[in-house]
Amino acid sequence: MVVDGSAVNSEGTVNSIFRPRRSSVDSVPASTGTSGHDPSGTSLGGHPPRRAQQSARSRHSDVVVLIGQPVRVADLQTPSGADIDGLAMDLLDAFEERRTIPLPTSWFPEFDTEAAYAVLDRIDEHRRKRGWRPAGWKIGFTNRGLWPLYRVDRPMWASVWNETVVHAVGSASVSVGQFVQPRLEPEIVLGLRGPVPLVDDPVEIVQAVEWVAPGFEIVQCLFRDWRFTAPDCTAAFGLHGGLVVGEAVASDHFRPVELARSLAQLEVALSRDGEIVDRGSGSNVLGSPLLALSHLARGLAERGVTLNAGDIVTTGTLTDAWPLEPDSSWRATYLGMPFGALALAVA
Repeated sequence: MVVDGSAVNSEGTVNSIFRPRRSSVDSVPASTGTSGHDPSGTSLGGHPPRRAQQSARSRHSDVVVLIGQPVRVADLQTPSGADIDGLAMDLLDAFEERRTIPLPTSWFPEFDTEAAYAVLDRIDEHRRKRGWRPAGWKIGFTNRGLWPLYRVDRPMWASVWNETVVHAVGSASVSVGQFVQPRLEPEIVLGLRGPVPLVDDPVEIVQAVEWVAPGFEIVQCLFRDWRFTAPDCTAAFGLHGGLVVGEAVASDHFRPVELARSLAQLEVALSRDGEIVDRGSGSNVLGSPLLALSHLARGLAERGVTLNAGDIVTTGTLTDAWPLEPDSSWRATYLGMPFGALALAVA
C-alpha cells in the first residue's frame, strides 16, 4: 500500500528504498552515468574505487594511482582477500551515494564469477552488521533472450533485503532519485514453505512454494551506460535496487500440476503511461519461474547455502528491463494467473 507517497513493508515500517539515502553527489539520471568512466575498461577516469585502489597499491608499489586522474592498472590479475574487501566497500559506498564507479574487471583482468560472489558475501556481511535483514534472493538474467543485449552468458543471483522489499496491494510509488540508472522488470515472486528440491520437475519443485505474486524489481547499474561483464554486474548487488511484491495467491488454491503449468504459460503485458511497451511469458525465465527457482537452489547448494521456509525469490524479468523516468506510470497485467494488475507511479 502507499502511505504519504511511501510504500511500506509487511511490518508497517517505511522501507529505505523509498526514502532518501545519504548522498554526497547528485543522483544519476536513468539513461546516463557519471561522466569520465569508460565502461569498456580501456581507460579509467573520474574517481577510481578508493579501497580497492589502496589495496592494489599496497601490493604493487610500482603502480601509481591518483584519485581524479585517468589510470590503467594492467598488471593486476586475481584480486586478493584485501581487494575483495575493498571492492565490497567501494560498491557499498557507490550504492549509498548513488553514483557510478569503474568496472572491477577493468582493475583486475582475472576478476571472475567466483570473485564476484566473494564480493557479494562481504557485502552481505557488512549489511548484516549494519542491521539489514535478509528477505530472500533475486535471480537475474534468467531470460536468455536478453543475454546478447547485455553481453552476459549466464544467470546470476544476489540477496534481497527487508530494507529493499515492499509489499503492495495493487500499487506503489517510487522516486528515480533513489537509484542509479534504474530500470523496471515485471517478474514472478515466489514465497517458500521449505527447502527446494534439486530436480528439474516443476511439479515437484512447486510443492516447496507457499505463495505466488506479481512483482516489479527495480534494477540499477553502478556502471556507466549499463555496460559490464557478468562478474561485474554480479558483484554489484546483482543489479538489485528494490522489489515491489504484489498481492500474493496461495499455492494451495491450485493442484501442483495446474500451478506448474500456469506459471510456465502465463503472459504479461507491461504498459507505460497507458500504452503497452512490452510483452513476456513465464517460459522466458529458463522455461518457467519454477525452473529458475531450481537453478538458484542448485547454485546456492554448490556454495553450501540452502533456501528455507519464509524466503522470497524473485525469478527474473519476463520482458526487457525498461528505463525508469520521472512522472511516468507503469502497469503489469498478467494473463493465466489470478493476479490483479500491479501498478507503479514514478516520481
